[in-house]
Amino acid sequence: METNNIYSIEEYANSINIPPSELIGRSRKQIYSIPRQVYLFYLYNQKIPIQKIGKKFGRHHSTVIHSVKNISNLIDVKDKIVTKYLSSLEIFSLM
Repeated sequence: METNNIYSIEEYANSINIPPSELIGRSRKQIYSIPRQVYLFYLYNQKIPIQKIGKKFGRHHSTVIHSVKNISNLIDVKDKIVTKYLSSLEIFSLM
């Protein structure tokens, strides 16, 4: 995934104190699912194809689309949790 200056899963996970395996994992716990969706949103905004993102995370491309829409909606309402994780990726310019 390291293309240009894209944060790796490990870099992002370390910056938010979550094990990288939990970001890739299947846990539905909000403590892991929201940061995972934020990272999928980040990759999508880095112009990485949805199918490639899905494959990297072992998920269907429609799951990636759902994550992107969910995070976009949470950004629109200025959700504090999402804002915290976005700041870890330094992508406030997307807001």
